[in-house]
Amino acid sequence: MFAPLNQAIDKLAAFEGRLDVVELCRASERIEFLKLRAIRELDESGDWAADGALSTQAWLRSRTRCAHPVEMARRLGALPATSAAMASSVAGTRR
Repeated sequence: MFAPLNQAIDKLAAFEGRLDVVELCRASERIEFLKLRAIRELDESGDWAADGALSTQAWLRSRTRCAHPVEMARRLGALPATSAAMASSVAGTRR
């Protein structure tokens, strides 16, 4: 599933011209929302405990450099307007 995304990122990294900052920001925002949604789902599932981790944050920290967004991911569930706005960005809606 992530192979095409990684290939696209590699292609951008190898590009020698000037990258469009606005488009990069939009893509980053879309990926950030997807990451937060996945972290929230992991947090709510409790699957992290099966590996002996004491928390979602600890589980993420042992595997990535991505432990800090756990609180933001939790808050996203309580902020439906923010979640909807971020989701619309994922759907391709322009601001």
